[in-house]
Amino acid sequence: MPLCTLEIPTAVWSGLSAARKREVGELGGRVLDTTREKLQVPDPEDREIRIVTASGPHSQISVSFTSGPNEYPDFPGREAFFPSPEQMRAVGMAAQSLGRYSVISVERTLVELWKDTTFLLVERNNYAVPQKPEELDNVAGLTKFIYQPRLALVVSPAMIEQAGAQNLETEGSLERNPYAGQGMEVASIIAETLKLPKRNIAVSVVTAAEADTDFSVEFDCQPQKGNKLPPEIRGYMAGLVEQYLNSNPSTRKGSAEVWIRQGIPQTEIITSS
Repeated sequence: MPLCTLEIPTAVWSGLSAARKREVGELGGRVLDTTREKLQVPDPEDREIRIVTASGPHSQISVSFTSGPNEYPDFPGREAFFPSPEQMRAVGMAAQSLGRYSVISVERTLVELWKDTTFLLVERNNYAVPQKPEELDNVAGLTKFIYQPRLALVVSPAMIEQAGAQNLETEGSLERNPYAGQGMEVASIIAETLKLPKRNIAVSVVTAAEADTDFSVEFDCQPQKGNKLPPEIRGYMAGLVEQYLNSNPSTRKGSAEVWIRQGIPQTEIITSS
């Protein structure tokens, strides 16, 4: 799932007219068009745009995607997806060229390739309890070598408005965000699954300025070499989060996705200089 994130200084975004904000969204679409072309992504529907505001002085584009032998199982002969560094750099150069002279004057572009990652597009009305994998029996021995666990719940402005918080700032604190409780509950689910102290998981709840997906749950961690979370455990965790999102009254409407990521992504950085 190629995800294009446009990070824009809060003052810049708030100063844009509605027409200019639409231009920013169109910029994200063009970035994803060139991403699909240069990475040869087989699925034209596999794309997502997110706009967030930040306190920094410059705008930035991030293009993130996962790789693996079975990324596109619905496309026989093209299931495997392993973009080369040359392809990644070509995406970064093209995206930076598009963004540099846009209304938000993009300062730099990051292209991130994630390995050993699980992505789940939440199926609404799916209340099935995921089956525990055998690998979970020894999870405590594995996760004692898992560092910096953190969870982000990214919420669309439409869902925030439904919660009656139209004026919430994008980087509002957990106390001010109406979905703070849900973020903590998801962190508790993951902590219990991995046998980690809940307090060890850093939790953030972010309201996007615009987002194609209403709820995005993103868990990241840094495993010690040789102690990565296997796909069976990652898939089970994603299934538990899906079950929660479908059963909680505050999160069971709208679109949703789950990311379980680990390690440091392979990255290409392109700047204006």
